[in-house]
Amino acid sequence: MATEEHPEGDPLAALAALLAGASALAQRLGDAPELMRLLRVFERIPAPDRSVILGVLEREVEMRRMVGGAQPDLTGLQLVKANPNARLYVRVFQQPATRLPDDHDELVISTFQTARLLSLVVAPSMFPKWRAAALEAFTLLEPEELEAACRVFDELVALGREAATAASAAAVAR
Repeated sequence: MATEEHPEGDPLAALAALLAGASALAQRLGDAPELMRLLRVFERIPAPDRSVILGVLEREVEMRRMVGGAQPDLTGLQLVKANPNARLYVRVFQQPATRLPDDHDELVISTFQTARLLSLVVAPSMFPKWRAAALEAFTLLEPEELEAACRVFDELVALGREAATAASAAAVAR
């Protein structure tokens, strides 16, 4: 079918129109550096998951487009901003810890390693990330597990204060 842009029988004009369209598309895409990032991520998504993940993205984008500019009192729904902590995969922990070391020295070493690791949490760049992750982890616990964890944490605070007091007394005695 001949048009003004693509006169039938003029392959050079058709090629020029095709290249102009491709150039315009490349220019628009080049202005969105996130597109390359999106393509790299899409490439890494396992093939069986792609359709599901695209469905989630399509649904969320459509919701944002529909509700985005509407007044909350009109729709009853307000979308404030994208959730940077959203998850697309359900996390399931298959094998819970079943035992602690029986040996005193092993308990000392594992407690020491845990305390050392926790000291890294207070770094200003890490603390907000750790806090959000820890809160999410605690919401995954069963109620009795959360209660036991809180009891142990209270005991750890008391032990930490007791150790600090002992260290202070030892420093004064020197």
